[in-house]
Parts: sequence; C-alpha cells; structure tokens
Amino acid sequence: MPKLDDAIRATLAAEDRELLAQFEKEPNLFEEAIQAMTGRMVWINLVVSAVMLIFFAAAVYCGWKFFTVADLREAIAWGAGATFGVVTVGILKIWFWMEMQSNRVIREIKRLELQVAALAKASV
Repeated sequence: MPKLDDAIRATLAAEDRELLAQFEKEPNLFEEAIQAMTGRMVWINLVVSAVMLIFFAAAVYCGWKFFTVADLREAIAWGAGATFGVVTVGILKIWFWMEMQSNRVIREIKRLELQVAALAKASV
C-alpha cells in the first residue's frame, strides 16, 4: 500500500495534495465527538446529549436515594430507577458512538473518492 500511496501523491497537483493531507490526519476521540456535533445531524445529537445528561443525573440521584432509604420497597424502586437510568445512558452512548463511526466511514469514502479521482486524472 505505501507504494500506491506514493504513486498517488506523485500524480497529484499541489491543490490536490493539500486536500488529501487534510483527510490523512485522523482525529482523536474528542475531535470526532465535536465533529458529530456539526453537520446535518447536529440538532439530533444535541438533543440526545441533553437527554443523556438528564438520565445520568437521574441515575445518580436514584442511586443516592437507593442507599439512603430504609424501606426495602423504596430501595427496590430507587434501585430500578438507577438501573433504568444507567441502561438508558448506555444505549444512548452506543447510538452516539455509531453516529461517530458513520462519520468515520464517510470520511474514508471521501478519501477513496479523492484517490480514485486522482488516479483517473493521472491515467488520462
């Protein structure tokens, strides 16, 4: 693969090299999370993040109440609430990670499209 990458870079114009260099840098996890908060799905991601924060706060509160109540029935109810909150936060986090993964796949497809365009341009 490095030989193919070198051949692609050799045929690219300076402008194309700059564009390809932009796609070569892999963002870290924090940058990917920030990128998920931009684009066409921004409002859904912001709503999911807010709901996740609310359920996390509710799970912490229910967990605290679970350990402070004396009655067994109340403890079971608060424990169920805490469990529901933690599971909901987990499911929403998995959804958000899948969104970040789809952004990563789209970025790779764009990189491949650029390389194919460069190869088509070089072969003409």
